[in-house]
Amino acid sequence: MDYSIKTFIAFFILFISPSQVFADDIWLETFSTAEKGYWGGGSDMSGVLKWTIDASACTLDDAEDYIKTVTTSGGRMQAQDIDGEAVWVSETIDVSAYENLVLSVDASETGSSTNTEKYVKVYYKLNGGGETLFETNGENIGNWASATASQSITTASTVQIIVRINNPNAGDRSIFDNVSVTGDLIGNDNDSQLLAGTDVEPANIQSAENDGNSPFQVFDFNFTDVGAPGDGLATIITQIIVNRGPNNEISDWQNVIAGAKLFGPDVSALGLEGTVSASSLTFSGEPLISIANASNETYQLKIWLKTDLSAITDNENLDFSLNYTDISTDATGSSFGSGNETSGAISVSIEASTLVFQSIPDNILTDTDFLLSIDAVDLNGNLDTDFTSQLTLGRNNGTGVLSSVTGLVKNAVGGRQTWADLQYDTENELVSNTIFAVEASDSIFDDFEDGNLNGWGNTQDWANSTEQALTG
Repeated sequence: MDYSIKTFIAFFILFISPSQVFADDIWLETFSTAEKGYWGGGSDMSGVLKWTIDASACTLDDAEDYIKTVTTSGGRMQAQDIDGEAVWVSETIDVSAYENLVLSVDASETGSSTNTEKYVKVYYKLNGGGETLFETNGENIGNWASATASQSITTASTVQIIVRINNPNAGDRSIFDNVSVTGDLIGNDNDSQLLAGTDVEPANIQSAENDGNSPFQVFDFNFTDVGAPGDGLATIITQIIVNRGPNNEISDWQNVIAGAKLFGPDVSALGLEGTVSASSLTFSGEPLISIANASNETYQLKIWLKTDLSAITDNENLDFSLNYTDISTDATGSSFGSGNETSGAISVSIEASTLVFQSIPDNILTDTDFLLSIDAVDLNGNLDTDFTSQLTLGRNNGTGVLSSVTGLVKNAVGGRQTWADLQYDTENELVSNTIFAVEASDSIFDDFEDGNLNGWGNTQDWANSTEQALTG
């Protein structure tokens, strides 16, 4: 690389770098309009909206005694022979959208007098509080020549600058100029919070929860926009992804969850339906939810189940998890900085409501073993594997004897009971849909304990397949 190229690159870097660190001008007064203030015999404050002067403590005998703006140096505030303190006060300046504030005032004087009544003292007020002297060159007295008074402030909602000025000398001047407030524009807040909702999450969801028009609540959570001091903007949510929590046991949610809806203040009363994938539920919108600055809203997740749950095991757990990193927000508003909530384990509980014959013989020989099975299933035919109630098998019609070496009274195992050694001893009786009856000790089957098979899940199958003459 030759020297000219090196020189160009060095110049280019030096040229662009300063622009990266310039602070924003929030407020500036350079006193470019002359003859605004007070003097002996007159005053003019017309059109001045950004600041005020209180000269009530001054003695202004003639036009050469004044506290006013002058044209010197392009405009400045100047005091001459005022014999008392004048107080200049800026308007209240909103700095809530900024940080790393710097307040600055140029203070100077002319003449050689060291009179302690010749001064420029600079103060500030934060958020309507009391006056505080600037830390750097806040007090300038006597023959100080020139100095820049400055004050650094991290953040504030409002600020005012106050200049107390005096000069008892006719041949000297007390001066201030270039009153400014600068700072860095605060980026949008990133401290919105995901918090737990107030509802108690359920321990289980019944397999009969299959209605998308009346889904079952499994999770609730709160979105909070922290608010002031900050950007003053809403938190605008565009996407929420609910993932599997640590207690989840179902690897593919598409095998069990038929649909999911989000409910809350910013969505329709009918709920907003999401997309179900193997491992997540996704809700999207432009915008989906808007949390006003310094407010909060609570939302509920509700689901409904598939009717066919054969791909899962009874009592396997769902667990829903939402982390703040899975909440997308619009760049024009605040974003999330914390929160990780889970529903906890929610078991998918298959509760039997029907007893079903599952093994049906076509022919029964007298005094010969035949097999009969009964399942306890829910209204959709899913096996209730924790059903263990006692089942009693008996004859309802006919004159023969139904027997089993292992007994006609057995407890279901895993929702099922099978008799493999049943015998019937009477020849030429028809096996009909009323020849066998079952009594269940579980109270949910009271309808079947009278020995009538009406209401059994496959009564018709039993009737059609077993009306066979017994042969001996």
